[in-house]
Amino acid sequence: MLDLGEARLARGVGEDEAAFEAALEGAVEAWREEGKLSAWLTVPLELLHYGRVAARCGFAAHHAPQSGQSVVLYKWLRESEDKVPA
Repeated sequence: MLDLGEARLARGVGEDEAAFEAALEGAVEAWREEGKLSAWLTVPLELLHYGRVAARCGFAAHHAPQSGQSVVLYKWLRESEDKVPA
């Protein structure tokens, strides 16, 4: 799981959503090449604008931790049926 609050992915692009989108697409491709089944993003509320970008890259909302300070998004990386539990 990638925590955007701690990740270089978010820090390296500042507020440039296009740069974040390109970096996220590159990360997704790398995860696919590594054989990962799914990708997970923990998005702190202060970085929630990146959630919209992640949605354009195919990520969907999964849950919000009880702390209420973030949301968790996921993307199924395989061509097969999505097996992530709801």
